[in-house]
Amino acid sequence: MVTGIILLNLFLAWKFGLTDKPTPTTSTTPTGSGTAPAAHLGAGGGHGNTASTGSGASAHTPTAAATAPIAAQGTATATPAAAVATEKSGGEAVPGGNRVKGSVTLAGTPPVEKQITPITKDPNCGPLHSGPVMTRNYLIGSNNGLANVLVYIKSGLEGKTFPLPGAAAVIDQKGCLYEPYVSGVIAGQPVDIKNSDNFMHNVNFAASIAGNQTFNFAQGSAGMVNTKTFTKPEIFAKMQCNVHPWMFVFIGVVAHPFFAITDKDGNFELPAGLTAGDYVLELVHLKAGKVQVPLKTSPEGGATVTGVLLVQ
Repeated sequence: MVTGIILLNLFLAWKFGLTDKPTPTTSTTPTGSGTAPAAHLGAGGGHGNTASTGSGASAHTPTAAATAPIAAQGTATATPAAAVATEKSGGEAVPGGNRVKGSVTLAGTPPVEKQITPITKDPNCGPLHSGPVMTRNYLIGSNNGLANVLVYIKSGLEGKTFPLPGAAAVIDQKGCLYEPYVSGVIAGQPVDIKNSDNFMHNVNFAASIAGNQTFNFAQGSAGMVNTKTFTKPEIFAKMQCNVHPWMFVFIGVVAHPFFAITDKDGNFELPAGLTAGDYVLELVHLKAGKVQVPLKTSPEGGATVTGVLLVQ
């Protein structure tokens, strides 16, 4: 019976194009030498999960004004081949505040999100939803803000170690969806994978980085929790349910606590404690690719970062 359901759902997922994966991107190289002083606030602490968890598609359509910001201190720009020639992907960091914070916007008009039709046809999952459930490829908020962007220090912290947070990160399976859809954890931090649905889910992770362990296990009822650890950085680590193949989740595993996931309006703020130095900040999205922003911090002040990613 279970095998029949799995085969049916695999067919439906194939038919409706719902077996998603991150869009391959070409790394962008920053140009210029932007400066952004930031306060020295002591040792770095743990970072909890922050993510956009909405399941519906945004009806907001980005306008032509969603272009790269004018550089004040320097810019990082790149134009992927698929981008419209008048659009730019990039970012800048300017002095301000006492923390590294900012926003990420989307340039271009994203594809219309698809309805996850198989979820409504499933005898267990369908009754848990009162309306259509949509894909979450591009979630757009106010002012073209882009949700679910991983923002993290790409370079500048090599050789440094940081304590792990005391609490485990939590990824839940609820209503036949993973929540949060995109999250971040520190390499070595425990991750509690929970089932809140009172029927079986299967969790499958195929590691793509040497040192991370592939795993596959079933959770047959509500309340079950399995704790796993990603020992090496991996962006993005993808888990998927083999019983319900539209269910997948993406985890940005980084080597330190200085990361954040943009909220529903594209805003973010890194944890306190980033010491004075020269860094590269990377903004990564599952579909819109990535861009790198040069960042220079000092004890005198913080930084406000504005980033723009393109529809791919």
